[in-house]
Order: sequence, then structure tokens, then C-alpha cells
Amino acid sequence: MDRPGNGPKRIPRHFGVPTRGRWPEKTYDHYIEPALRYILAHGPWTDLDRWEEASGFSPNTMAVDIAALALGAHIAQKDGHPHQAAIYQGVAKHWLTHIEEWTAAAHGPLSSSPYFVRISTAPTVSSDHTITIANGGNTYPQTEIIDQGFLSLVRLGLLAPRAPIIQNSLKVVDQTIRVETPAGPGFFRYNHDHYGNYANGAPYNGSGNGGLWPVLDGERGEYSLLAAQDGIKTRHSPLFYLQTMRNMAYGLGMIPEQVWPFNTTIPASPPGTSPQTASIGLRPGAATGSAAPLDWAMAQYVRLAVDISKHALVDQPTALAREFNLTAPHPSSLSLALAVSPGRTIPLPSTGPFSIDSGSQIVYSTSPTISGRTVPRARVTIGVAGHYTVHTWTSTANAHGSFSLPVTIGSGLNIVDITVQHGASQKTITEALSYEPPALAAWRNLPFDDQGPGWYQYPTGGWYVRGMLDMTSVAVRNVDAYDQINVSFDVLRNLYGGSNGFGTKLIELYLINPADTSRGSLQSLPYANVGFSTPWNYAVRVSGFDTKLINAEGQVLSRSLPVSTNPLTRTVSIDIPSTLVGGKFSAGWGLYVTSLSQDGYAPGEVRPIAQYAGPYNFGYVRPDPYGYPTNVMDVLTPTGTPQAALDYLNGPITLRPVTIP
Repeated sequence: MDRPGNGPKRIPRHFGVPTRGRWPEKTYDHYIEPALRYILAHGPWTDLDRWEEASGFSPNTMAVDIAALALGAHIAQKDGHPHQAAIYQGVAKHWLTHIEEWTAAAHGPLSSSPYFVRISTAPTVSSDHTITIANGGNTYPQTEIIDQGFLSLVRLGLLAPRAPIIQNSLKVVDQTIRVETPAGPGFFRYNHDHYGNYANGAPYNGSGNGGLWPVLDGERGEYSLLAAQDGIKTRHSPLFYLQTMRNMAYGLGMIPEQVWPFNTTIPASPPGTSPQTASIGLRPGAATGSAAPLDWAMAQYVRLAVDISKHALVDQPTALAREFNLTAPHPSSLSLALAVSPGRTIPLPSTGPFSIDSGSQIVYSTSPTISGRTVPRARVTIGVAGHYTVHTWTSTANAHGSFSLPVTIGSGLNIVDITVQHGASQKTITEALSYEPPALAAWRNLPFDDQGPGWYQYPTGGWYVRGMLDMTSVAVRNVDAYDQINVSFDVLRNLYGGSNGFGTKLIELYLINPADTSRGSLQSLPYANVGFSTPWNYAVRVSGFDTKLINAEGQVLSRSLPVSTNPLTRTVSIDIPSTLVGGKFSAGWGLYVTSLSQDGYAPGEVRPIAQYAGPYNFGYVRPDPYGYPTNVMDVLTPTGTPQAALDYLNGPITLRPVTIP
């Protein structure tokens, strides 16, 4: 199984698939390609790291993504998809080439030499960027927080065990998160962890002190095996780490999630002690009250035992070790310059998932042309991660190195990878293309003015980020059989995993159809607490999880409006079937556009407001002499400012619409 040349067959074997011939019909189409498409479209950023607590560029997650793409290239080639294989391979090499730049501190408070950090949020790791520790922890520069996740780069055959950055990162680990116990050395998940029992033995209650995780001993043991640190008596041998895991086991060999990290023994609390403070009895290096067994810790123990018996990592893809030769990757020397038309360039953000892309464009057609220059006669392959598949186009640069390829993209955001190959050399860059059809009308709004009438206080809890409810622009478009409304925000996040791609906000729209002869309504949706100068005919309400379209009589016309989110332009697009609102948007239509805060547990799902702000509520500070203050935080106005439009001290609020010219 580990002979050279058998690497690409490891995955089929693990799934009981014959290693001779092709995969079972549609296996690649139904399972492998969609997974790789997702990685291309969303990686190398992760919304949740391995500890399910932080977003960013994680060495551990990137290692898995790179390995999947590189192995996927072998599988795609074998299954008759050479152009997709070129994209997978090119992106894998591109990410591996830059992984140190994106996820390692060149120097920092933990070392004067390069070391991997737990997670980063920008193309260059810097103390200027921070991470807030979950479970009640504080905020620290990203250069101060380390974990052992970078060892996945070695385990998967992407970096050599003796690579200088691996060696130095391990020194930082041993100085920062390694703790000696009577059972052997243990490791925190990361420094300043707060997930575990308190130091006095009290149970975790949303915060606490992190414990040591035996699974990390298993990962360190695998590294030691690869680094040829053999011998039963050394404190870095694989067998020593295996025995340490056994020493930390609970009962009949059950490997727990955590063991006690302190050198003090806490006796069990007597019967009748309050559950909020009671201790189950804790000893240094012994299991706490955490899960036992933790299934993936048990699997790690078994895997390390098998590795030791085989004198090799049985789950390391040999194809990767061979392809990357266990040497530090080097940037490609090939040249590659691009242009996309028709469209315009927009700035890349300084942080976030798109900050590492080569460029970003707004394009005005779903069939743009990508042109460029590279070395003469180089093979050019372009891949677009579509909704369900990876579309590819290929060509050969002419004698001057020029090429031009028309491609097809979808609505919203498209991640496009361009790879060129010349001999044994390959270079890949990524472009973010956002399709934007022509607008019937567009309006700008003031930035960072989401304070209602201007004096609202925001919740004191850390979930709120200034600008979350602030609309920067609104546009309306005709797109096929739909009318589309685009609402852009200063900040667009999806804190709670909303299916519509955003969270914490409610978008409430009111439409005025000049051809509609019904009476219309001057009442707002529940809990908005505003009035209108002109009756509306249809109202739309969109949260991160659902939608609703009603007419002025309150009849529900739809609960399934298509909604898409472009995280790069921070835009929410709402598609409204023209047949449901009496025709397509055109000159004379009017709109009221408002932004509120969503709370799934509050009446009407509108986040409550009180006179003074609390952890989860807004504060209006100045009581409304005419009734309850408005819950609207921002509004699009035809003239003047949103704050003036929402100033209830001047009388009941009456909003005015914007009109399509």
C-alpha cells in the first residue's frame, strides 16, 4: 500500500473500491468533485478552525485542504478530467507555497524566528491583528496564540519534519503549551484556553481553564515517528507519547478529552455541594469530567499504535510525500499577468477570506473574457467553481505568450483560478469576479450611521460590531423573471450560520407600484414603529434564515424568495418574482428600505430596545414622547440624513420613499 505509485489508490482502498480501473460510475461526479469545488470556492479560509471557535487561515485546515486538492488532482487525472486536475494541482501548490506567509509570524513575542500561529486573518501575520479567545477569554495579538495544528503539514507529507519552521514552531509549543504531569507531558489546545474546569475544581460553566488534551500527544507521537525520534526512553519518542496517552486513560483504557493540567490535587466535593461549584475529584495528569472516551482521541491512540508497529504513518498519502518531496515549496518563476473584460477592478480587503486573492473585479457580463500574458507556448487552464461543478477552459499561449479565453460565470461571486504550465513549472493565481447586471437605479447611503436617530446605544455584548446594520447602498435591477434588490452593508457577517448567508440583521422593504390601484397601507411591519408618507403595496422581510413577501392586506404571497450574499462586496441580493408584485420594476416605482436587528427569541424577531443598552439589547436613551421609539437602525432616504428621518423627538416618524427615475 505504501509503494511509490500507489498513493492515488489509497482513498479508493479505504472505501473498499478496487484499485484497478476506474472509480465506480459517477463516484467522482457525485462525491469528489463537489467536495473539491467547495474547497476552491471557500478555501483556504475556514469559518471554523479545528476547535470550532475561530475563523481565518489555519495551518491545520489549510494542510487538509491542500492534501485534498493534490490527491483530487491524481483522482481527476485517472478518471479522465485532466483540466480539472490541472486546477486542483495548481491551487494546491499555490496555497502550499504561501502557507508560511499567510499563517506564520516572521518573528513575534514567542520567538525571534518564524513560527506558525494558531490562526491568522490577513495575508501577513501581524500583531496588529487580534483573536478573541472563546469561552470568556480575552483578546490577544494573533502572534501570541499558538497551537499544534501545523503538524498536519508534516503528517500529510507536505512539509519535512526537519523543516526549520516546523522545528522552531515545536520549540514554541514546548515553551508555551506543553505541561509535564505524573502521567507524562500534555498539551493545551492553545495558550490562554478557557474551555475546562476552573483551577479550584469547579466545573466549566461557559468559561474556566483549559485542560490538557491527550489526542495532542498522539499527534506529537506521529511527528516523532516521522522525525525518526526513536527509542523507548527518550521523552520525544513515539512509544513514549503512546504510553503517555495510556497513562492518561480513564477506566479500562478510555482516552478522555481532557486531563487535569495543574500540579494540585482537588478532592471530590462532599454530597450536597452545589453543582455550580462541586468538584468530581481531580488529580494531575488524570481525566477530568470531560468526555471519556473521546472517539477521535481513541482513534488517534489506535492509529499511533499501528504506526509504531509498521514503523511508518499508515494514513500518510505517499503520493503527497513523493510529489512535494518533503522540501520547502518555492514560488514559481513563471510570469502571469491578467485582464478581465468587461468590468472594473475593485480593491481587495486588507483582511478576511479574499485578502489573499490576486485581484477582484466587478464584471458586467456572465460571459467575460480573461486575457493575459505568460511565457510563450505555456498551457493555460481556467477553472470556475460553479454551484455544483468545476467548469474549465483551456488554451495555449501564442509565440508572444498572449492568450484570451471567454468563460462563463454565475450570478454573484465567482472564484476563478488561472493556472499556467510550462514544462515542469506551474503558476496559479486566483481572481474574485462578481457579476453585476445593469442597475435601473442606485442610491448611496451614509456610512456607519446605524444608530437610529443618531443617539442609540448598542448592545454591550461582544457580538456587535459597528456597521453591522449600516446600509451603504441600495440598487434595483431587472434580472430575467425577477426584480432584484441589492442592499450593501458596512459589515456583513454570518455569526449564526444563516442559510441566507448573513446574520444579526433584518432587512424590511416596502414597495410602491404606481400601477396598483388598491388602497395600500401606511402601517409598518410589526415592531418597526415607523410611518410612511405614501401607502405601500407590498412588503418584504428578509433575515439570515427566512423571507416573507406580503401585500398591503397582510396576505402572505411567498416565504421562499431567492436570497444570495456576496461577502466580498458585502451585498445581500433579494429576488422578487415580478408576477407577485404586479409587474417588473420600472420608472415611478417607489421603495422604503430599512435595517433592523434580528433576534430569533424576541417578539417579531426584532431585537429589543430599552432606555439603556444591555448585553443583548439596544438603548434608546431619550424616551419617545409620542410612543415607543423606533427599532429601525438605518433607513434609505431620498434627501437629508437617516438620523433626521428617524428623529422621533420632532414628532411621529414619517418615512419618505426613494423613486426609480
